[in-house]
Amino acid sequence: MTRRDLLACAMAVPAHSAPRISFSTPVPIVAAPDIHYGFPRMVRADDGRLLLFYRIGKTHASDSSSIAPRTSADEGATWSAERILYRDPDPTRSAHNPVALVTRSGRVLLWISRYRFAPAPPRREPGAWAWSDDYGETWSQFRTFDEDRSRSSYYLTDAIRTADGLLACIATFPASSVGNCWAVMWHSDDDGRTWRHRSLLTAPEANRGDEVALLETERGHILCLLRRRRQPAAAQYPKGLAAFDSADSGRTWTERENLYLMLGLTL
Repeated sequence: MTRRDLLACAMAVPAHSAPRISFSTPVPIVAAPDIHYGFPRMVRADDGRLLLFYRIGKTHASDSSSIAPRTSADEGATWSAERILYRDPDPTRSAHNPVALVTRSGRVLLWISRYRFAPAPPRREPGAWAWSDDYGETWSQFRTFDEDRSRSSYYLTDAIRTADGLLACIATFPASSVGNCWAVMWHSDDDGRTWRHRSLLTAPEANRGDEVALLETERGHILCLLRRRRQPAAAQYPKGLAAFDSADSGRTWTERENLYLMLGLTL
């Protein structure tokens, strides 16, 4: 379906049946002219509160930075004071990309990526994770998520609850933390305590690893959208938003259309 087809379908929907979306006036949670607040992620803990995680730094990624949480007990109208949850002890490595997931037991999992910005070349080093069993009040120590030294499991870009456990996708690099990137699916069947490889979404040689969004559309059926950034000298993989389907809980994948051609945008 092209954008023209999509527009035609939208115009054919009667106005009275079209969904209406409205937004409140934006209210800053935190702002400062000399600080870069980025990579926000939000989940709802089992006690009903909203948990917001974000990065505090001076640049997009190339500086020493911190990961901070805030909580809201009134649907986001007000937020708790900022507190620092993690700061990398190495001043040449940036902590960013917090991704959170609430498991069926109520445990809150939090992953972060670690980007070494100096010396050149930049290196995407193995990411870390921690968890909380009291709705985000206290946390375990951060530790490396994947200890396998044959690869660098750099950035866990999304994680969801599924019918058979938990499913997550990690942008993965060679052991050197430099080079091609590929997308690896991980699975947990014990509420996130242990994780195993489930499948490759993309192959290392294809250099198509990037951020994804995951959704279980029905039991065992997973939709995965993969951002496809144009790689240098890789005309066979132009910019796009690739759609993948799995009918076996993420064990195998079938690539569908490039949604960029329809939407004109990517993630």
